[in-house]
Amino acid sequence: MKRKPFGWGCCLGAFATTLLLFGWVPFYAACQKPERDPWQPPPVKVGADGLKLTPLDGRPDIRALYVQLRLRQDTIADDIAVVNSLRDADWFNAAMIVAPSWLERPDAPNNPIVRRAMATCRAEGLAVYWGRWLWVGWPSHVNERLLPGPASHFDAAYYAAAIATINAEGRMLGADATFFDAEPYGDSVQKGAIKRAKLTPAQQLLIADAIEDAVRYAGPVGLIYPTSSMRSSHYAWPITGLGQLRCDHKSFYTREPGRLVVRPPTGHDHRLHLWGAFATPNSRQIGGPESKSWTLTPAEVKALDVDAIRAFYPECVGMWVYSDDLIATLAAWGS
Repeated sequence: MKRKPFGWGCCLGAFATTLLLFGWVPFYAACQKPERDPWQPPPVKVGADGLKLTPLDGRPDIRALYVQLRLRQDTIADDIAVVNSLRDADWFNAAMIVAPSWLERPDAPNNPIVRRAMATCRAEGLAVYWGRWLWVGWPSHVNERLLPGPASHFDAAYYAAAIATINAEGRMLGADATFFDAEPYGDSVQKGAIKRAKLTPAQQLLIADAIEDAVRYAGPVGLIYPTSSMRSSHYAWPITGLGQLRCDHKSFYTREPGRLVVRPPTGHDHRLHLWGAFATPNSRQIGGPESKSWTLTPAEVKALDVDAIRAFYPECVGMWVYSDDLIATLAAWGS
């Protein structure tokens, strides 16, 4: 009798038998794309098991100084002066080193001024939080093909790329944490798209969902700013999902924790991890002539009592300080 040729039926039969004998789960797993396992910063905690902070006055509370580096050819002298002023930052135990967005200055981690800032912080015993603007401030500095559109705040891929980039930079620089400044600056298209816009609940939900997807893929950053607003339609509410610790800025406008009144929209909460203080050498008004808010002098910042803040916000772990005249403010800090 003539033997039948070895055909496809035999192949399929042998394949099915193999799956039955050895199980389909290993085969299924082998066919899947391997999950991406990016580096992520550890959960941000304060104290011996978390951020390496120099205890000040016997307490491990965060005292972080916001340090903006422009990293442009015309700002080299100013940036170096800012870095040198960190030698006067004795009252602080952390520095928030902020660079323009990753699309504007992808070379920032290798910039000599950034490296000098990192070395100065280490020499002064300051923890370093490596930060970036979340949004492009100067579109003319970015290749047009790479420039994100005005609707990028709805795009999970944009957030994921930004997170993955800054966390990788943080690891390379040896930073203690990473953070985003999500305020649109300069000529950012996001100024009109989200900062001045009154977002509907549906739009806020779209942003929150995009951020949730991005964080699930790339992990969160350590700190995020801004994180609250007097307006329930503000973009700051959904943007909080990007970070583990929230840097509040509505506290700029009050000197007493009990007077800070913020009403979050439905589905959001107001958690204040770092109390924000706007410091200048001499107290002056914030906002227009009718404003009742004033900046704090260095002496007034020093007088802030974190325990008093915790009476209203138990989650508070310290404060962060911003100044639009950092060099003069630090020079007045010890006086």
